[in-house]
Amino acid sequence: MASYREQFQGLYAASFTPFRVDESSLTKTVVDTSRLEEYAKMLVKDGVAGVFVNGTAGESMSLSVSERKLLAEAWMDIAKQINKERADKPFKVLIHIGAQSLADCCELAKHAQSIQADGVGCMAPGFFKPRNIDALVQFLSVVAASAPELPFLYYHFPEMTGCSMPVHKVFEAAIPLIPNLAGAKFTGFDLSDMGRCLELCNRKYAFFFGREHNFLGAVGLGAICAIGVFYNMAADRYNAILHSASDLATSYDFEQARKHQIWSNDMTAVFDGFPELAVTCKAAFKLIKGIDMGPPRAPLTPLTADQEALLARQLQSVGFTLATNQ
Repeated sequence: MASYREQFQGLYAASFTPFRVDESSLTKTVVDTSRLEEYAKMLVKDGVAGVFVNGTAGESMSLSVSERKLLAEAWMDIAKQINKERADKPFKVLIHIGAQSLADCCELAKHAQSIQADGVGCMAPGFFKPRNIDALVQFLSVVAASAPELPFLYYHFPEMTGCSMPVHKVFEAAIPLIPNLAGAKFTGFDLSDMGRCLELCNRKYAFFFGREHNFLGAVGLGAICAIGVFYNMAADRYNAILHSASDLATSYDFEQARKHQIWSNDMTAVFDGFPELAVTCKAAFKLIKGIDMGPPRAPLTPLTADQEALLARQLQSVGFTLATNQ
């Protein structure tokens, strides 16, 4: 059987949740899955290997359990249609099942297994936080056991969860307790920790790097898979890095990879100048790809008209061609 590292390669887009305004709804927004098919086909065309559904970019913590199930089912239905024509290289669907309630996590895990997702990921709860590695691993082991047939990823995002325990130490504790442990979504800046993760168990696990800012650094350490929001808009640039400087490269061209990483640094700096990354990326996706995924859900607020106009100008300044006239 192929290792998890062999099973999961390439770029996975952290997908946006499509909303439409509905004043009759309690939340004033409702999930609109009719927009997903066009979205998915665009990702496939751009060379994206799969999606990470209901993550941070997808505003998962602002969704109900039923809405998250609806989105997971919609993505799986679309992937099955896409994969009828590309069985040799299937478009994969990973589903984030993390929540503040352990019961919700387990319910979402069971649901993901029932719809035959390709894997699940779970971040630590961020309100009542695990205070040490043992508490975190105990929490993750209960969730993972709810979907024992699926590869299980620990979603490490200390900025959002407040859980900053070194991931390689989390894994050392988790490996004996979680049989379906497959890897992690590593959304941290500590490349030393990332490198130590990659070397665990003869590189058996799939460690998806989640920081486009340091992408080339992670690739240099051995990363061959990644999950990120910018793969929605610039997958060609990051695929160029992967296929120039990683173990997936047929011929190495570090200067080419470095050029694309320098561009990435300039591009991500544009987004750092706006208040909320998920909101700004959703607006940029509309500007660049021409697919309107609707507004964010409260408490997030959309960009103002002036902010969107500024974003459009700055995206053009780093080389993007806009799909919409601004």
